[in-house]
Amino acid sequence: MSAFTINTTLEGNVVEDLSLRKTNTGLDVANMRVAVTTRTVRNGKEYENTEFITCVLWNQLGVNAAMSLSKGDRVIVTGDLRTRSFEGKDGNTRYVTEIVADSVGVSLRWHVVAGIEKASEALASADSEPALVVPNDIYV
Repeated sequence: MSAFTINTTLEGNVVEDLSLRKTNTGLDVANMRVAVTTRTVRNGKEYENTEFITCVLWNQLGVNAAMSLSKGDRVIVTGDLRTRSFEGKDGNTRYVTEIVADSVGVSLRWHVVAGIEKASEALASADSEPALVVPNDIYV
């Protein structure tokens, strides 16, 4: 574990619908890929670069995001930049850098949110505490 953290905020578009799953210990975790595009102008010519950032959303944040967000939604993500390693199928060590999210919100910079239908429908049909409702069909 590192002695410091790199807190990061990014704004971009959700690349694909979130995948929510449970770990072996029963924790909820969702992975979300966000496309972040930067534009620069050099010598009068505009250049564009898009990075695809993987964000990891744990526990209720992951559940809420999976119930609320869809491909194409504009989001703002705040969290810690982390690099981890794992052994690939070929036996080589691989490294992946991702953001472990603290918060995720819908960006209202270019869009208006009329309502969050997925979450509203799930919560309206629930018989238990709304903050803990997790429809079974959102897990992969």
